[in-house]
Amino acid sequence: MPGPRPKPASTVNAPIRHSPNWGGARPRPIVQEFLADRESVFGGDYPAFRVRVLEAFDGIIERNRGRTVVVVCHGMVMSVFLQAILGHDDPFRLMHDYCGILRVTASPNGIRTVRCVNETTHVRHLLD
Repeated sequence: MPGPRPKPASTVNAPIRHSPNWGGARPRPIVQEFLADRESVFGGDYPAFRVRVLEAFDGIIERNRGRTVVVVCHGMVMSVFLQAILGHDDPFRLMHDYCGILRVTASPNGIRTVRCVNETTHVRHLLD
């Protein structure tokens, strides 16, 4: 006996992922806020967020000259730092995976060299 017949895509009422009524349920307020204004994730002021991130990293670098330092932070913070090094101004252009490692060498003269982006080999066994 043959299985069910597939329906043409035009007759399927598939929800649109970014629709305010995705799946018939309203998304949480934070999602609604993000859909209305992407920069809301930065407190509504991306330029100020970027300044805070860069000042924080500059301070860490200044206080730890000649040392190896590990900074544990949210992926968006790493993305903003990386975008500043690469000269991007779109905060959503580069995104990190969860637990992704960003390696940067910082020189005292202000030069930042990206050594590795989004390294996830330490969690690869969890992703399979």
